[in-house]
Amino acid sequence: MLLVLAVAALGAVIVWVLEKRGLMTFSTQEVQAYSQKITYGVPTWLKATVIALIVLRLVLSLSYIAVKPYNADEVRGFYRLSGYYEEQVKEDAFRGQILTAQDLKAYQTPSDNKTFGDTLTALATSPEHTPGYYAISWVWLKLWSNPLSARILSVLLGAIALPWAYWLCLELFNSALAGWIAVGLLNLSPYHILLSQGARQYSLLTLAILASSVFLLRALRTRKALTWMAYAISVAVGLYAHLFFGFILLSHGLYVVIFGRKQLLAFGMATGAGILAFAPWLWVIFSSLNKLDENTQGAQGRNSSLFGIIRFTRSKLGDIFFNLNNSSSIERLADPLFFLLIALAFYCLLRCTPGRVWSFLLLPVVINYGLLVPPDLLLGGERSLRSRYLLTALLCMTLAVASFLANAISRSKYGWERTAATGVLIGLIVCGLASSVTVTRAFNLDYLEEGRTASVVNQELAPLINTSENPLVVSAATHSFALALSHEVNDNVNFQLVQDLDPDKWETTIDLSGAEKTYSDVFVYFPNEDFLTFLETAYNATLEPVFEKRLYRLATTPSGA
Repeated sequence: MLLVLAVAALGAVIVWVLEKRGLMTFSTQEVQAYSQKITYGVPTWLKATVIALIVLRLVLSLSYIAVKPYNADEVRGFYRLSGYYEEQVKEDAFRGQILTAQDLKAYQTPSDNKTFGDTLTALATSPEHTPGYYAISWVWLKLWSNPLSARILSVLLGAIALPWAYWLCLELFNSALAGWIAVGLLNLSPYHILLSQGARQYSLLTLAILASSVFLLRALRTRKALTWMAYAISVAVGLYAHLFFGFILLSHGLYVVIFGRKQLLAFGMATGAGILAFAPWLWVIFSSLNKLDENTQGAQGRNSSLFGIIRFTRSKLGDIFFNLNNSSSIERLADPLFFLLIALAFYCLLRCTPGRVWSFLLLPVVINYGLLVPPDLLLGGERSLRSRYLLTALLCMTLAVASFLANAISRSKYGWERTAATGVLIGLIVCGLASSVTVTRAFNLDYLEEGRTASVVNQELAPLINTSENPLVVSAATHSFALALSHEVNDNVNFQLVQDLDPDKWETTIDLSGAEKTYSDVFVYFPNEDFLTFLETAYNATLEPVFEKRLYRLATTPSGA
């Protein structure tokens, strides 16, 4: 942390000295005077590079997206959008029934036996996840009958968001160059790539944030009713994408109060229309507040410290531009430099652009952190330690950097400034290119950022199960673990899952002696100490570790046990 503060302070001092001596011009107000006319001077090499890198990212994402294991969040989303809720899945599949991997995957794919109404009912059991993305995914899964299609949808939504970033830069900065740089940075950002590789709603949320911002600025500028209608639609889409769209909606409201009071009524009507369209799900939320609180306990359970939040934030700011999956110490050394880059970008915005420009990007950052950090410090929790919850703030930081570099390249007086800014841009492109290759191929890295979770371990132990001719997997582990494993093993692998069964009934349900005679191998998956003790005591069984403490094989069971 001291290193970060030292770098930031040093950078500020250097910029101040250069300005005072007249050696730096791109951050002075005279050079940065904003014009209402959009400038379209963009180097051909930059356009060609950005377009080529967009194609490369799509190829990389779509090529490796099937390799990555499904995590617990994804499989829970799969069975909800397929019309099943948690208690129903546990009742049907986790009370000791013998099922195949194919049977488990059937709960995660829409079928003719389930209607879209069943999907909405299942989604309502998890009201914190608004149904917009899942409604679209339901259609995709109906067409393709494969959960992988939901990930493909996320990748495509991430690509669709890129032109909106360009349009937003035209509206906000009057700069096509800033737009192209923003597209390039977002396209190669390892943070955004990881968000778009999961079968979750974050790509749709990114698209909604950018589109709503474009329509708001355009509506304030043109005052056309049609544009306000488009804004209302984008508000509805954003709210149905994720509840955290509320961060950008609140910042938009404050922005209009400060800079667009004459159109406050139009903004209120458009926002009200968007919220009204969201009213059915608001009713679901308010009628299920206890369930919502129960489902979000994971983000509220761990205590956070101010030091921990600052350290995490420093790391995540670096991940916007550079992430080699902790394979190199260069990442840790580079984090302070990326922090400095973002700090300088906002410094120049605050110093040299009108309030209507810098506040549009700063307000969402302040609101996003302001609504997550204080509850963590006062009530406990890790809301601000989950970077996917900081999407609004990190997106605005990326746009601020794009504006900073565009101004330095196009409006500087001295050649060294343009050369330095171009060098930084090329450096960011190289960092992003290396990161995109790394994160798209890394099966142990996803948007959850939780390291060796069950989903990662599944991909390592599944081949051990698949080598058996007729295996049985016995487990009392969390249901999402086993559902994720079903995607990694052969369809004919058998499961006996007892998570939803009272431990007193384990002995009358599990028959290890019979299983040993019926199946070529009996594996015990993700057992806790109680389950291991039960198997060894009740059956006098010998269990040999196969993979860490996550997978065991039944070695011997005494005859007649």
